[in-house]
Amino acid sequence: MTIDRRKAYSLSILGTAVALIAVGTASYARSTDDVADATRPVPCEVVSTAAGNGMALEAIYNAQGPANGTYSLSVKSVGGANSATIKQGGGFAAHAAGPISLGRVSVGNAPSYDIALTVEVDGVTHSCLDPQGNWA
Repeated sequence: MTIDRRKAYSLSILGTAVALIAVGTASYARSTDDVADATRPVPCEVVSTAAGNGMALEAIYNAQGPANGTYSLSVKSVGGANSATIKQGGGFAAHAAGPISLGRVSVGNAPSYDIALTVEVDGVTHSCLDPQGNWA
């Protein structure tokens, strides 16, 4: 079978256009999924702020409405000559949607910390984000 150059060129352009549309559509779908995930509120997180010679770690629950629950926060220093473990927890009530401070701890300047925060609301247990954006 013989195809002249004009037809081959047209088929080549058509194939390239189809491939670009497919890639563009896949990229768009991925980016909208990423945006949807990024804008979806995380149920809970640990936020760090500078405090004197160390930092303060605050456990936050992002309530979607009125709710009752419990939380457990554990902070353990890792590395260095000294070590410490702080544990706290208890019940809380959210009266409306928005961030709720569950507890706050102050820590020194250890090389790093292992942080775990879990929140249970209406029988559902949530693992929470640590200050670096990792699931604690």
